Amino acid sequence: MNRAKKYTLPEVFNNAEIGFVFEFYSSKKTNFIVENLSKLTAKNVVTTNDVHYEPTFSKTILLKEYNARKPRYSFKIARQKFSSAIPVLKEVLQWISETSDTTFDTLMRVNMAFDTKHLQTLREIPTMSTDKLILKLDEEYIYERFPDQRDSPYAMSIKTLMPVTETVYLQDLVKNVNYVIGTPKGSYYGVDFEKYPDGILEFNYIGGVDYPEKQKEILELIEYYVIKTYQSLNETDYTKSELSELKFMTNQFYKVQEAYYEPEKFWELFPEVKVGINMRRDSQMLKTFWPKIRNTLFEMVVNNHLRKGEFNYDLDIGVYQLRGADIKCSSIKGFDLVKCNISGIVEHCNLIVCEVNNARLINSRVVKGTDITDSYLNKVSIETQNNIKNCLVENNYEVLNCRIEDSIVKFAGIGKLAKLDESTVIIDREEWQPPIDKGVEVEEIRDYKWVKNLLGPHPEQHTFGNEYIKKRYI
Repeated sequence: MNRAKKYTLPEVFNNAEIGFVFEFYSSKKTNFIVENLSKLTAKNVVTTNDVHYEPTFSKTILLKEYNARKPRYSFKIARQKFSSAIPVLKEVLQWISETSDTTFDTLMRVNMAFDTKHLQTLREIPTMSTDKLILKLDEEYIYERFPDQRDSPYAMSIKTLMPVTETVYLQDLVKNVNYVIGTPKGSYYGVDFEKYPDGILEFNYIGGVDYPEKQKEILELIEYYVIKTYQSLNETDYTKSELSELKFMTNQFYKVQEAYYEPEKFWELFPEVKVGINMRRDSQMLKTFWPKIRNTLFEMVVNNHLRKGEFNYDLDIGVYQLRGADIKCSSIKGFDLVKCNISGIVEHCNLIVCEVNNARLINSRVVKGTDITDSYLNKVSIETQNNIKNCLVENNYEVLNCRIEDSIVKFAGIGKLAKLDESTVIIDREEWQPPIDKGVEVEEIRDYKWVKNLLGPHPEQHTFGNEYIKKRYI
């Protein structure tokens, strides 16, 4: 059995390699930015609009995302020894603070690796137990320093549980921890685990308005990242604090397990969550279809904090529907959402009369009566009678026909009915050419009768049934 080799904190920091990505907006000339950053870092600065360019020891990357009065930039610095990275960090933060702007959607990403030749831990990052790091990180400690990042769509919490698929009792919890705690992967989580098989972790908690002003807090968090990662690699057993965190995270999990096989127990535990099949709450029908809906329902309760609202499964079109709910979702996919208050990650959903704040909307459709603020939208089509404000939109020419305020809209189709204010920036692909119009491809036909009933009576000319969920010209 290998024994852990003990290292002092200076030894740990000396063998940590730290890289940075600074995001900011600036109205300065690009040449001015390049010259300044080159002097500060003593490295060559390469300007590009290709997100795939990576920095090296002698070369940094200045990614200019678009041309505008105040374009958005990402400045990438390759990993280097901790002792040499920190002075550069301070210089760049000071420069951004004095010359540029940062907003709710700008981050300072920290990517980290260890010199494994000189720091011989029991495990290395590619073989690490990710659940141990998830339990070890105290997100409250982080949010105390960057409160704007709580529930941010750019730094989602990593404290998520796997869907409930079998009973796991307290005495078996540590043994089955891999079946209980999920490893989130994506650049929009507080920790991005996508590159950990390559020995790299990326931390995204630092950011928000005026983040360059918080040098002290940033240094505290970078040291915190290094120490907690090192501890995760060089420990075998779970500590008392980790077991306490695991128990806290799974407290609701145990309650839900009791109702996994018995709908009556679910109704007893969550009386304000009204569950239906085809808008019917017949107990016999619910028992019949309980095995079909329970995984999705329990995911909503455990990870998406569903405590009140109407949950329905439409047998005719095979779609889950949620009405009148307040949800902070780690991820919700494939729902019709009606009259909901939403924050979190929303994918492949239809939104009707919702309030959305601090969310990521992906491959979704906003139908009517919805206000979206402080959010990131990707491949989202938005009809009239909807509003977006202070959002970043990156589409693939999906059409926006809504009111748009104080937002950045990239590569979207701006409809004839769209209303834009003066502070909104529209970015188009210069090389893009309109495709040849051969007709309309219908991906699916949907019956929105359920939604229509929920929203109440409508004028005779109003039609909502059998609409295209999406049109694409081919």
